[in-house]
Amino acid sequence: MARRLRELVQRVRQSKKAKDREDAVGDLYALELTKRDMLDLRWAIGQSYPDDRTNGEIRGVLFDKLSNIPDPTTVAFVQRVYPVLPATPEIRESALATLSEISSEASLRALCRILIDHQPKLALDNVIYPIIASPKNAGIMFPDVLTLLSERNYRRGIYAIAAAGLAAGTVSPSALGAAGPRILTDLHAAGRSYNRTEQESAARVAAERHLVAVVTVMGAFVENAEVNRALRAAVQHENARVAFTALCACRSVSGASPEALKRFATNPATRLDLFDHLQNMGQERMFPEKWRTQASFAEGDMARWLVRHNWSAPAKIKHIETRTLKLLGKEARYYVYEYKDRHSSREWLIGISGPQPLDLKKMETAGRFTFSANSSLRDEGIDKQIERLKFKARREKDKPKRGKTKARS
Repeated sequence: MARRLRELVQRVRQSKKAKDREDAVGDLYALELTKRDMLDLRWAIGQSYPDDRTNGEIRGVLFDKLSNIPDPTTVAFVQRVYPVLPATPEIRESALATLSEISSEASLRALCRILIDHQPKLALDNVIYPIIASPKNAGIMFPDVLTLLSERNYRRGIYAIAAAGLAAGTVSPSALGAAGPRILTDLHAAGRSYNRTEQESAARVAAERHLVAVVTVMGAFVENAEVNRALRAAVQHENARVAFTALCACRSVSGASPEALKRFATNPATRLDLFDHLQNMGQERMFPEKWRTQASFAEGDMARWLVRHNWSAPAKIKHIETRTLKLLGKEARYYVYEYKDRHSSREWLIGISGPQPLDLKKMETAGRFTFSANSSLRDEGIDKQIERLKFKARREKDKPKRGKTKARS
């Protein structure tokens, strides 16, 4: 297998045609490796690849292979190679996910150390998900992370990780007790930072994310009268994400006006979060009827994906086509969108949301294959994006199935 691995790596690196390269990556993904192939696999991870500056998919496949081969020296290898990996977020995340999936105390502490030592401040929450992937991970790492960040007086990092842990349900509010005494001070500081930044700038996006994180953590102290008043005031914030986060942190929708709910439903970036929140509160009937359509849910799913992967909501988004495709043996609708990034002057980019049921009266809140390659319609076209989607489906085929979202009518 070692020889076959090296052959595929050379094909991936040298192929001139994208189709040939995709086929080689597919063969690489299907390759069965064992502990005897470890040295060659590590050699492969150390090579350079055509997608190192884009999505880092090739190296992601290799790190996935690495995490599936038990070896006590893998933790030390990842620690050693991490500083010299390309700075592409997806590649760094793949390396950290390898440590997370090993899920030993040594690997999780190594993950914590790498995160603090090598990840730039404003990108810290790009790699939060391996830390809070499970209660076990959070239990081992959360205290260490908070201690290290507190030593560096890095308030943004503290709130980013705490907010992600709360949202994932892997960090208990009781673990945040130390944040209580100064949380209102931190809220006011975050608000001032947000107001000082220019609209549509990268600094505004970073400030927004920090403010959202602070408001999220405030939900752990909602029983405090001053915190409760501050949260209810924040529901009126000009930024829809901040305002919606405050609504959720209040743990009640009884005081939400129809105008506020309409505001969150109208905004694609908060539409499905509002629906999920109301459903969890047993108040699904309060969701504005106008936006309870499959097309609206598909648009919301696309916008939410962009928020989570591009770190900001799209400035503009428009539906340009709907395709019926059969992936993994199931026929469904896929909605194609063009969007403009909030802090980029580039042209319209393309994304796909889905699957959605063929029955237009039913809808999903989380499309398994929703994605964007951040490429333009002019450069690649819809058919090229569909090919990417099919390749993504082929890669998913042999992976463990994730829980399905129940179709709602």
